[in-house]
Amino acid sequence: IVKGKGTLIYNDKIYYPKAGDLYILHRGSNCKYYPDENTTWQKYWINIDGIAVENILISYDLYDTVLFTDIHCEDLFAQMYKVAAENQSAEAVVNDISLLFFKLVLLLYKKLRYSPNEFNANAIKRMLDSNIYNSNFSLDEIAEILHISTSQVIRTFKDSYDFTPHQYLQSKRIKIAISLLLNTKKSIKEIAATLQFSDQYYFSKVFKRITGKSPLEFRLENQLVYRDLNNWNIKKPLSKS
Repeated sequence: IVKGKGTLIYNDKIYYPKAGDLYILHRGSNCKYYPDENTTWQKYWINIDGIAVENILISYDLYDTVLFTDIHCEDLFAQMYKVAAENQSAEAVVNDISLLFFKLVLLLYKKLRYSPNEFNANAIKRMLDSNIYNSNFSLDEIAEILHISTSQVIRTFKDSYDFTPHQYLQSKRIKIAISLLLNTKKSIKEIAATLQFSDQYYFSKVFKRITGKSPLEFRLENQLVYRDLNNWNIKKPLSKS
């Protein structure tokens, strides 16, 4: 945003971007944005697609951050616009803009790296992700490593991701449970134990709350779909043209 300010509603969370800020809208997100009613805003924007884009943002811990404040990166966007307007081949345009996009990624990464609150949120996420199967893991360990209180751990993470650490871990574990239900013969009891739920009844309760179905119902219904798809692929291969 070069000038002005406004409102961004992204997946039901409200942000208030202003001049000097940058926001990223991911494919498939539910969002709308508009300028402040008392002013207008001026923005640069660019659409970038491809699997490499998501992988780069994930690798640099940028994928889960929507609003970057006080970035002042309009010069990079101006260069992208200039490259796009030049009379050169499409391949050359893509190559040049890709390099500028990577410079932007590095700029955003450095911003988060040296912003204590955002860095802590990303550090918390990494520690949660690496302890999905650890039954002895607690928020106290994160608090000790980051030298903040447990309540700060919860607040910092929720401010950035809209989930408490506990909700995030449960969601991740249910996603893994779905894969195990569909791709292994593990019993529901075994899956519950693998994912560190206290027992299969509590696991089933959480699973149904998140997916709307019990683990057994989910497995039976979706395995039939997977079986039919696999049989279709085997019996009816795509014809070669």
